[in-house]
Amino acid sequence: MKFSRVTLLSLASALAVNAQSFCNGAKHSGQSIVVNSNRVGSIGGVGYELWADSGSNSATFYSDGSFSCSFRSAKDYLCRAGLSFNSDKTHQQIGHMYADFKLVKQGIQNVDYSYVGIYGWTRNPLVEFYVVDNWLSQYRPGDWVGNKKHGDFTIDGAQYTVYENTRYGPSIEGNTQFKQYFSIRKQARDCGTIDITAHFQQWEKLGMKMGKMHEAKVLGEAGSNGGGTSGTADFPYAKVYIGNGNQKTTTTTRRTTTTTRRTTTTSRRTSTTKSLPSSNNNCSAKIIKQGYNFCNGAKHSGQSIVVNSNRVGSIGGVGYELWADSGSNSATFYSDGSFSCSFRSAKDYLCRAGLSFNSDKTHQQIGHMYADFKLVKQGIQNVDYSYVGIYGWTRNPLVEFYVVDNWLSQYRPGDWVGNKKHGDFTIDGAQYTVYENTRYGPSIDGDTQFKQYFSIRKQARDCGTIDITAHFQQWEKLGMKMGKMHEAKVLGEAGSNGGGTSGTADFPYAKVYIGNGNGNGNGQQQQPKTTTTKKTTTKSSQPTSSGKCSSNITRQGYKCCSANCIVFYSDNDGNWGYENDQWCGCANAVKKCKNVFGYSCCKSSRTVYFTDEDGKWSVENNEWCLIN
Repeated sequence: MKFSRVTLLSLASALAVNAQSFCNGAKHSGQSIVVNSNRVGSIGGVGYELWADSGSNSATFYSDGSFSCSFRSAKDYLCRAGLSFNSDKTHQQIGHMYADFKLVKQGIQNVDYSYVGIYGWTRNPLVEFYVVDNWLSQYRPGDWVGNKKHGDFTIDGAQYTVYENTRYGPSIEGNTQFKQYFSIRKQARDCGTIDITAHFQQWEKLGMKMGKMHEAKVLGEAGSNGGGTSGTADFPYAKVYIGNGNQKTTTTTRRTTTTTRRTTTTSRRTSTTKSLPSSNNNCSAKIIKQGYNFCNGAKHSGQSIVVNSNRVGSIGGVGYELWADSGSNSATFYSDGSFSCSFRSAKDYLCRAGLSFNSDKTHQQIGHMYADFKLVKQGIQNVDYSYVGIYGWTRNPLVEFYVVDNWLSQYRPGDWVGNKKHGDFTIDGAQYTVYENTRYGPSIDGDTQFKQYFSIRKQARDCGTIDITAHFQQWEKLGMKMGKMHEAKVLGEAGSNGGGTSGTADFPYAKVYIGNGNGNGNGQQQQPKTTTTKKTTTKSSQPTSSGKCSSNITRQGYKCCSANCIVFYSDNDGNWGYENDQWCGCANAVKKCKNVFGYSCCKSSRTVYFTDEDGKWSVENNEWCLIN
């Protein structure tokens, strides 16, 4: 399709003028066309395609570039909209390409593989390329996408894994051999701006040659290895354009990175190098008060979200997931880390909340991990197997791990959990049986072979502190290798071999954290902890006592901060600062604006570009900041 340079520039100019937040209020607009069979076409100068190999499918394409994809019982389905080219210019000749998109998932079922992001082709050489920012499947696309893994790279401010593949099959030039390039984002996002050219440039640095552009479109693709996938992937905002990208507006930039900001908050909370506040770029922190017994008085608190279908997300920097294979199920997740799991007629059900990581650090690099939990069982029926405790994954090697402190079933999980029983060990003061298993099946990297590790407590408990790292250390003594951390979450899982299980597993208190732990494991917190990740390593440079601060703070063993410290948190003990990776007492009573980690308070700007639950956002020095 011929797409004139004038049209492209006009589109970019129109976008630059439009300072609307497409992540917040996007709606389809313009003329539309409904397509019910495989078809390539255009509307309003926007190229589109619907393709599926089976099922009952449709797509609606709009002249503003947005579109909606509906599929039912499809083995493989894709729809896309964006720019089409004449295959006579390289991307350098065309100009810098960007895409804005917003994704809304509805009723997604039975998706085994999926790509959401940018898709296209070049000629001479013939290349099929993907920039994957999200997926409709439960798990992120894994190493199976390419026969050559180039590694992880920071592209346009986010981490992507780059793959290369050589394939023989259908292409824009018929059945032939061609290259496939993939950039797969580490953390999925539902809305944002993709710097397409930045990916092209990274690929070319790796020797992955690009040809002359045939197309670059926003894509929604889903596939099933079984009976077919169903659902709707709606894109109420989708535009591919040539222009200045995020420089065109600040409002668009802010809202397009909302999901990224939330995801990055989780990363900061779980990374030993980024989680702690610094005097340069953070304006708040929380210290959990001493002496609070969560086994006695725990209640859900903070913001909450109710999830009624399989979903992975985060709230208040806490990662969560609900997954079930059948039944009528739900879960409520709270920003304080607590959650409640409700299931009815489910064959297998799990919900979990806690820390998510970037799969780039070992547990030794992250720090000593603990979890506090309280479980309340309500109306549990027909549970044949169950795990309550800690659940997570590592990569390199790929390991699924469980620390089981309780169960919703009548009987404790038995030897059937693993094909190798290492024996009974005292871990953190209690007896656990350790098992190891090798399995082929669904994983965070797709269907593949992986290890499973289990520590199953001899005596169940409803409340306590789990020393997660102590289990890792015991496993490693037994030759059970751990990889780089993907997640560590408090888990409630129940399954039935018959007609389905029902009940509620409520966790009015659940926190996974890096720190000193409770020491005695009885629910009594003895040390101040932060909801961020505290470093456990000691540096030679420690807080000084150069400033006067509250004796209530120094009495606890903390030093006073320097004279020009920033107050991150105040309680009855005084003003708390943070310097040289240590909490300290701050003499300054300077009030700081409420903020989230990673964003500074505005020094002078009072122009409001966006408002959300955190407050009013402005821009200074090309960075977002929160207005007092």
